[in-house]
Amino acid sequence: MAQEEKYHIFFVLEGDEENMLFDIIKEQGTNPIFDLNFVNAHGFGNIGPYFQDEIAKEENDVVLAVYDVDDHKTTAFETVQTQLMDILGTQKRVDAVSICTNPNILQIILLGCDTLNNVTLTSSSKESNTPIVHKYWNDIGKEKVNEKGQDSTKLYKANHWQLEEIKGTFLCNETMYCSILENATALDLDFRNKLPGSNILPLLKSLKEGNMEYFKSIQKTCDE
Repeated sequence: MAQEEKYHIFFVLEGDEENMLFDIIKEQGTNPIFDLNFVNAHGFGNIGPYFQDEIAKEENDVVLAVYDVDDHKTTAFETVQTQLMDILGTQKRVDAVSICTNPNILQIILLGCDTLNNVTLTSSSKESNTPIVHKYWNDIGKEKVNEKGQDSTKLYKANHWQLEEIKGTFLCNETMYCSILENATALDLDFRNKLPGSNILPLLKSLKEGNMEYFKSIQKTCDE
């Protein structure tokens, strides 16, 4: 019996944190029936162009965009929504392909460490979020003495070494990814109006469980 062809899912990711999380998802959270690929858009302004390129490729069965809401403190969320609207034509289609987290994707990563009440984010400010990141990754946000002999804090900036350290802990401990799936149930799906909020859990569960109907439903909405 011939092997069934895999279902091809492509993600356009806003930035480095999303890319790091999807490295983990591809390794630990993807059912073998799926072929999962993604691109780092390196900024919200590039999501639309990348999305346009990928939906034009026949090998992709469905294309999704993963980006932050930032509690509407900036125009980034609205910019991506407008870009996708120009491509897809209706808000229903834009909503179908949009995987969003309020305030940002760091909230999902932290749920691998603890329950929501202990890791709740209310801001996208990396400076404000440094103490909570430091709580679970000691070297990130660690105090040091500057050239004037004063204590200062090395901020969480989502730079390469910090993201590699976070990713490494997940890849060495698969229970952390399982914790995301468990703890994310506390997030409100209404990411536009709730902080924190996200619609990522149905996606993650579908990837893990091999629920192809979740993705075919999105595909059907975009084809209507």
